[in-house]
Amino acid sequence: MPRAIVKPSPIILKKILNLASCSVSEFAKILATHGVNISKTSIGYLINNGIELKRVTNFREKIERAVEENFQYILSAKKINLNDIWRELTIDYSHNNSNNSSYKNKVENKNSIEIKTEEELLNYFMEVTMLEQHTLQFFGLKNNPFSLDIKRESEIYLASPHAYALEVMKEVAEFGGFAVITGQVGSGKTTILSKFIEEIKVNKKCHIIYPESIDKTRLNAKLILQACVYDLTEQQPKSGIEALSRQVKKLLIDRSLNNEKTVIIIEEAHDLPIITLKFLKRIWEMKDGLTRLLGIILVGQSELETRLFGSANTDIREVTARVTHAKVYPIDKQVTDYITHRIRMVKGDIAKIITVDAISMVENSLSKTDRLGNQISFAYPLAINNIMIRLMNYCANYGEKIITADVINNINIGE
Repeated sequence: MPRAIVKPSPIILKKILNLASCSVSEFAKILATHGVNISKTSIGYLINNGIELKRVTNFREKIERAVEENFQYILSAKKINLNDIWRELTIDYSHNNSNNSSYKNKVENKNSIEIKTEEELLNYFMEVTMLEQHTLQFFGLKNNPFSLDIKRESEIYLASPHAYALEVMKEVAEFGGFAVITGQVGSGKTTILSKFIEEIKVNKKCHIIYPESIDKTRLNAKLILQACVYDLTEQQPKSGIEALSRQVKKLLIDRSLNNEKTVIIIEEAHDLPIITLKFLKRIWEMKDGLTRLLGIILVGQSELETRLFGSANTDIREVTARVTHAKVYPIDKQVTDYITHRIRMVKGDIAKIITVDAISMVENSLSKTDRLGNQISFAYPLAINNIMIRLMNYCANYGEKIITADVINNINIGE
């Protein structure tokens, strides 16, 4: 029989932090001054489940000292004894907060699941979680298998939506198309783009124009034309917009006559003004006879899809009629392959990290129903990374040798 490793209710310490309007991040800083250096994830386990970290010497004493020094006014006002902070939160220490009744109902119904909005769920899944150093040692790993920092192409896992988006980019580079790549935060857009650029580097006959303007809301026609000049030649950009346009067209024609391809890539394209999107269509329409002179790739979050293809896109229908759209969907049916690949890339043994049934539970946890009853999948690489890191940190903190279904059942990932 698997042992119960987590208490079912938050502890009074959580309510104290709520009363003090103290965030988990702020509490982490307070604890650090008392010699308790733990992650936000570990603090979440502490206040939501009442479990102390065995690896931290004198854990309870240090927590109590931190609470006494920083929240004595709440302890006094609510008549809470210091050692009571570990008790289950079954009563409501209210301070006339309108949310108290709903919170009390939630505590009383321990088995209830809070149904959240899509935005709330997205924020939870996409909040970057750090793998703690001792977790690597616990699992016998030298590197984080779920790091955001991809150093080699071999580390990239191309699920079906990623492979399609990559092929669309290659088509643009080869034939001068106009592509829009969209997806949620953490869906893998930047990773796909990085792989595309790495492959283009091998092809000396394809040149990338990459406007470096950080604030894409200010990116306009002149700045894009200037970027073309900077990236294609050592010439200085002409001052007037007409002269600058002619300069860019001549540069593109010269490249084309030499059988060289040119691609403009713009990230964070969801921030582009409408007038800039229209301009991009016009520059894309530059030709030398029948030969198109360049391709364009826009990469942006889901808002870009709404702007371009939503019902209110009348101002830019002339743009959307010409583009190829590649949406980076969740990788629902490839979660197991993704996790296996990432662990293999750091020479880890997946059988020593997570059980088969636990992986299935991770996959299931990424599918949620929002308040409107819509079924939404969050099976994006970043979300999978975060869940796996939280589970690994948990096991390392509480001595669970491997991520099992029992571990996942008790910490309620994604709820």
